[in-house]
Amino acid sequence: MRWFDLWSWLGTWCWLDAQRHCDAALAILDADSVRFHWQLLFELALVAVRLGDRAQAVTLLQRAVAIEPRAAEAHTNLAAQLMIDGALDDALRHCEAALEIAPELPEAHFNMNVLLRRAGRQQEAIERYWGLIEAALGCSLRPTPTSCSNISQSDDAWGIKYGADYVNKLFAAVVRNAADSSSAAIDFVCLTDDASGISTQQENLRCLPLEPGWTGWWNKLQVFSPRVAAQLRHDACVYVDLDTVVVGSLAQLLGWRVPRGDVALLRTDGMANEQRHGGYNSSVMMWRREREAKAPPRFRLVYELLQDHFETVSRFIYKFDHWLEMALPRVLFLDDVFPGVVVEYRSLDEAAPTPPTGASVVCFPLQPKPHNAPAAWVQQHWQ
Repeated sequence: MRWFDLWSWLGTWCWLDAQRHCDAALAILDADSVRFHWQLLFELALVAVRLGDRAQAVTLLQRAVAIEPRAAEAHTNLAAQLMIDGALDDALRHCEAALEIAPELPEAHFNMNVLLRRAGRQQEAIERYWGLIEAALGCSLRPTPTSCSNISQSDDAWGIKYGADYVNKLFAAVVRNAADSSSAAIDFVCLTDDASGISTQQENLRCLPLEPGWTGWWNKLQVFSPRVAAQLRHDACVYVDLDTVVVGSLAQLLGWRVPRGDVALLRTDGMANEQRHGGYNSSVMMWRREREAKAPPRFRLVYELLQDHFETVSRFIYKFDHWLEMALPRVLFLDDVFPGVVVEYRSLDEAAPTPPTGASVVCFPLQPKPHNAPAAWVQQHWQ
């Protein structure tokens, strides 16, 4: 049975070999070997997912939970596959079953967060997971909606997800399109764990090291840290993901000032990659930096609470944007302030010869990314 742990690290030919061995094992297993039977079905389902046969994976996982109804991992993976198919009610049922069996299973909590939001039950997700986090910590932490000219622009680069070319191209695009707002007034800051190849000889482009201890998209949180805030040159702050393409003038965005104490970001409504309404998307964020002594409690909550309790929070929350929805119950939406100025690539017509009229910024959450997006106009602007 342990062979499958090794096969999961090998190439496609080994996955095909794994499928043949699983089928052979299922054929000879005694009907009373329930534990090994459902585990084989579960492992074979993982093979099917790897090979792109999700329909077969769903069938195998359904057989696995029928044989062993208390197989939490099988319920969790079945919920994930059903969610992709849009069968949200069935997915929620299996996710609840997994959590009833294994209340501490992180993957089941991660799936539940996504499922509730896609089902239009975002507030329920927020209340549920604040309750779990507070119960685990033994204290009340959740915020309330009332608790809370020159520009610093920041972005994040970590690991090998984005190379230096992403930083250099984004900086060049900002400079090209910020002429009306005086590009000389922009302080472009890249938070990174590897500054090699980044054109820091360019005026107004500099790098700050990422703090250790954060992974993946949680690194975004560092833009709200006192350490970074103290090193920014201006109070007006704009964050953009590195996988962003600037296609028009930034004068409107850069000329606007967020009211003090507020954060402005994108709403998920209409985003093809998000598949949910009423949520937050942090591909672009704007706020006013406050001096540490005057920082509103809601700003401190976003960064400091997670820094202090990351191990506990990350048992329940997987996505950075979900954390923002919990920590910032009141935000401004850039979509309302500047309709059509920031758009999502996946929501556009890839056959169109140009980006939409009036668009200045195109964001690329999930897939594709600018380097492999098929629309011809992307490469014209991403340089």
